[in-house]
Amino acid sequence: MDDDPGVLGRLPRTRPHRRSPKRPAIARADRGAEAKRRAPRPPEKHATSALDNPLGIAVQAAAELAEIGLSASARALRGVLARLPRP
Repeated sequence: MDDDPGVLGRLPRTRPHRRSPKRPAIARADRGAEAKRRAPRPPEKHATSALDNPLGIAVQAAAELAEIGLSASARALRGVLARLPRP
């Protein structure tokens, strides 16, 4: 093996145990007390989407197919117009 450890070999093997002065350390007991003071989150309400029923799925599929058809026809029309001679 090479004696030169390289860039990554010079890094410490573990993270330092000191916190940055920008982040004050919170004692473990304080964390537990802080968590108890917070109010529990209410359960999230899931909005019913169009994909919940078969009719919604069919409408979504038809809309996507129409969008694909429109974009393909627009591209074909641009190709045809590009081939026409210009005055």
